[in-house]
Amino acid sequence: MKQKLHAINFSIFCWTSALIFKLLHCILLTAIATLLTITGFIIHFLVNSDMFNNKKTEIIHTPCPHEDKGPTTIIANGVCIEGDIKLNSNEEIVHILGRLKGDIIADNGNVEILRNGNIEGDISCNSLIVNGILNGHCVCESLEIGESGEVTGTITYLHLTIKKGGIFSGHAEHSDKWPQPIVHNLPVSTEENQMND
Repeated sequence: MKQKLHAINFSIFCWTSALIFKLLHCILLTAIATLLTITGFIIHFLVNSDMFNNKKTEIIHTPCPHEDKGPTTIIANGVCIEGDIKLNSNEEIVHILGRLKGDIIADNGNVEILRNGNIEGDISCNSLIVNGILNGHCVCESLEIGESGEVTGTITYLHLTIKKGGIFSGHAEHSDKWPQPIVHNLPVSTEENQMND
């Protein structure tokens, strides 16, 4: 950064000299100092201008962690949902930025509770990342409690990560194999009732 300012510092020095020469009525020295000032400013702008630099800016596409892995469900910030979410497809992703009072059943899906997200309910999923607040029972293969994450309740997991600043309060059960999903008392749809009859 200091190398880029050499030309501008030279210009300021020459401009100050030109003012002093002007006060001393030295017209020739004033003109020379003024020309050196203008030359210094031109050099500064040429060196720092992107037009003359050979550096090319590369645009690198960095995919999101869950990009192109399946459908995505987002509960936006400021939204409060009361009810359960059941995901039918494999590898579906749920991002929680708002508030959910209910359960999430995403046995092969991924759930991410973001910084302002808040869930009061049970979660059954493949992967859970908590950077918000979770109050309830959780069964998942991989659980990560982030730096701003807070989990209160019972967790059953295969892999657990709690980052510095993450909070866990409750009961934890490690499973050597992928645990069975939580059994929920969700209402059965009318189509399933007709099939059972």
